[in-house]
Amino acid sequence: MIVTKKHPGQDTVLFDGECRFCQRQIALLRRLDLRRRFIYTSLHEPSVATDFPELSIEQLQEQMFVIDTHGIARGGATAVRYLSRKLPLLWPLAL
Repeated sequence: MIVTKKHPGQDTVLFDGECRFCQRQIALLRRLDLRRRFIYTSLHEPSVATDFPELSIEQLQEQMFVIDTHGIARGGATAVRYLSRKLPLLWPLAL
């Protein structure tokens, strides 16, 4: 886990908005996120580099990250597990 200086007001999912696979997965997550608990932001948005300089472009291109409201950044499988704990329809994956 990486701690960022920025603490977003809402849990934020960073993903590769130019990757078709990533786009499809985020579209699915948005449908499962019934309570709109997450903000979904492409790593290509200019604000990502300024808001989360602790995460390199290489890291962001390798895996999805979730930054919680405390500034803790979780990547890859750890991010998926975090998402599955927050989205009731994914609870079976959290086990």
